[in-house]
Amino acid sequence: MNIVSSCQGNNLTIFLRLIELLEGERNVDKIGIYVSDSMAFDKQIQPKLQNKNVTVLKEWEIFNKGKDLAPNWEKIRDFEQRIGDPVLWNVILSDRRVFFGRKCKMQQDYKSRFSYHEMAGILQESLIYVEKHFNDIKPDLVISFGTSNVGDYLFYLFAKANKIPFLQLKATKISNRVSFNDDIITLSDHVKKVFDNDISFHTQITREAKEYLGQVEKTGAKCEGAILLKRKIDLLKTAFIIAKGAYASLRRKVNPIYRSDNHLEPHFSLQLYEKIFNPTKYFYQSFVLRNELLSYEQLGKQERFVFFPLHFEPEVSMQVVGRPYQNQIELVRNIALNLPAGMKVIVKEHPRSKGFRGLSYYRKLLEIPNVSLVKTEVPTNLVVKKSSMVAVISGSTGLEAAIIGRPVITFGVPVYNVLPNNMVRHITDLNNLSWEIKDLFKHYKKDDEKLEKYICAVIKGSVPVDLYTVLLGKSDRFNASGHIDDKGKREVEEYDALSSYFNLRINEELENVKK
Repeated sequence: MNIVSSCQGNNLTIFLRLIELLEGERNVDKIGIYVSDSMAFDKQIQPKLQNKNVTVLKEWEIFNKGKDLAPNWEKIRDFEQRIGDPVLWNVILSDRRVFFGRKCKMQQDYKSRFSYHEMAGILQESLIYVEKHFNDIKPDLVISFGTSNVGDYLFYLFAKANKIPFLQLKATKISNRVSFNDDIITLSDHVKKVFDNDISFHTQITREAKEYLGQVEKTGAKCEGAILLKRKIDLLKTAFIIAKGAYASLRRKVNPIYRSDNHLEPHFSLQLYEKIFNPTKYFYQSFVLRNELLSYEQLGKQERFVFFPLHFEPEVSMQVVGRPYQNQIELVRNIALNLPAGMKVIVKEHPRSKGFRGLSYYRKLLEIPNVSLVKTEVPTNLVVKKSSMVAVISGSTGLEAAIIGRPVITFGVPVYNVLPNNMVRHITDLNNLSWEIKDLFKHYKKDDEKLEKYICAVIKGSVPVDLYTVLLGKSDRFNASGHIDDKGKREVEEYDALSSYFNLRINEELENVKK
């Protein structure tokens, strides 16, 4: 068996470990990987590739060559004809380090860091190199760990175009469950088949689903890997992190490869914005808008309203799952202009976006007559409970609202769009938005049986693994099990569970190819 994978950072560590465990079950002949982040590659990844028969495709080399080329539009159009979905702009948009500005991780920055022709050159070279990579390895399986860079998206497109089994490891946002999906956008076919068919679930699965649904209704959704937002600032720790960022930035500047790697973030600036500039800006914005931000008590006095939680951006939930809706202000305006008389839109900022956007962003929202902002500190599940309807592009808040018992409209294509149309309504035409909202209010009916079946289907098609906190070692993420006593032992257990599930999903996808 030949396998290729698109990885970045510690995801490659997971991939290599899974391949080692897989070799006990199958013969793995050729391995090909696409890697981004040259600094992480040198420090963490390259040492692990010693004595391994691995062909490496380096993103920074492709990008540096591509951005200086005059694009061959005929060649790009040929690729677009063969693998596009249907166009290749989706590949560029999925990678914030190509499409957005240099400060997009620090603040809202829409000005692309590359020119139109540079983007086209990068796309052209990436297409050529990835296709050659596929032709050389001749993979029987393609593995992905996200959709956040050009390589991730192209691996998916080439796999689909060549009918090669594709699996992407993805958090389901249900407890600590992860799934190897066959699609980067829609609900994976192995879950959808279970949801669509009449089958009986094991008692343990049904019990877990009922417990999850009950917990969401009571306290809101909590999933492993959610970023923990610290309210207090530890000055000593902050100073250490900033100093560490300054050292990383210095290393980047003195190394010609790191210096030219578009994937590497300016660590020093990133830490300054995250630890000092953005918190300060958020404090100032909260003071300026203090009389316009609704508290929880004031929220309870509002008439009927639609709740729209802002998405953090740039993020996969907008760039990939909600591509047509890159301007959230205009989407909120559309919702507000299509509501029945007396209804408002209540908007809540994403907790990760505190101080990220400029004050003018909120001013523009507040200029819309029937739009108000609620304080970011008000828990999302409490706003959902007070609302009459929830509107999202994508994201887990929509599923949480459906479980709590609120009608939901979606503009992107989140996986829970498979729920009944009288619970979750997918909007495909903004011209009909007012009719869709009116019709959903009229015919809304919570279907507990379908909700339970959906959660059961996801549980059946996934595996419980602490991906972020244990396997990726992210200390700033939520872990439902709390303190981990023996990390080494726990890691072995998690890899064993993930490996068994990985092997199962490979068998299922290979069987689908035969059919």
